Amino acid sequence: MGEDNTTRRERLWLVSRRSSGWSEPRPVDDVINGSHLHWQASMDRDRNIYFASSRKGSIGRDDIFVSLKTKEGYATPAGFPPPINTAGHESTPFIGPGGDYLLFTRSYFGAGSPPFPTGLLVSFRQEDGSWSEPGAVPLSGVPLEDVVCPTVSPDQRYLFFLVLNKNEKSVYWVDASVVWDQKSSKVKDPVTRKKQ
Repeated sequence: MGEDNTTRRERLWLVSRRSSGWSEPRPVDDVINGSHLHWQASMDRDRNIYFASSRKGSIGRDDIFVSLKTKEGYATPAGFPPPINTAGHESTPFIGPGGDYLLFTRSYFGAGSPPFPTGLLVSFRQEDGSWSEPGAVPLSGVPLEDVVCPTVSPDQRYLFFLVLNKNEKSVYWVDASVVWDQKSSKVKDPVTRKKQ
């Protein structure tokens, strides 16, 4: 992320690995950068970009979008349908390299909203291309309402995340098995409290 000389707002930038090193940074296509903020961006191995934002097509306060890489550049971002996006606040997505799982956080704000905390959730892509009902990723000893920005290491062994609150701003890591265990586990979404 960065900013260029023509705007004073956050934008997404890319660099490419070359035989001689890294390319010069360049902003991502305007079709993505037209949004004011992107709450974490993640890219799969096909170079599709996943991010959270509030833009046309949003269901809730912020939603998760994907912009597919094409020969002509990046396509207009498309919001995920339910059960990924809801009337709540979906943010900080991390997509698996193969596009087969999605980690993100969810919370609710405002009067009349469910009094549930932010949760770190995972959804798995199904054989028909749809996404599974998100399940809670259990993080022992960590308050779910404070967890943001999940990232899995390139070898898929470790899950990293931030804990942000008025008393702490720290990076944590755990064995990524807490993610894979949810693929077959019947857990409750920490926000809706519904049995999966």
